[in-house]
Amino acid sequence: MNIFLKPGEEARKHYKWISTNFPDINCFVMQDSKDDRQWLIINPQNINKSHTLKHLGDNLGVSSEEMIFFGDGLNDLEIIESVGLGVAMGNALPEVKEQAKAITTSNEEDGIAEFVLTLKKKR
Repeated sequence: MNIFLKPGEEARKHYKWISTNFPDINCFVMQDSKDDRQWLIINPQNINKSHTLKHLGDNLGVSSEEMIFFGDGLNDLEIIESVGLGVAMGNALPEVKEQAKAITTSNEEDGIAEFVLTLKKKR
């Protein structure tokens, strides 16, 4: 569920209240890399990109340490920290870049392809 707030409302204040009063759900603040507006995303506990990718990896016999993940938004923070190589896009929010192990160019500059080709050349 996405909760879009009126301009000027503080998403982080509402996030804190929801997280405190409803510990059985997963709530986080979302923000696009090209926009200052923030909103809340609410999921059932343990339903997020990280959990889903781990489940896929378990089914394919691939460990989280063997995975690369590319992200740019606040909803990518948890997974960037949980995979072997978390990569921030050039257009990523500062918080994402701080957590990433590497940074590539933006999604408008074919950042994923550029990064993968660079890795291939190093091998």
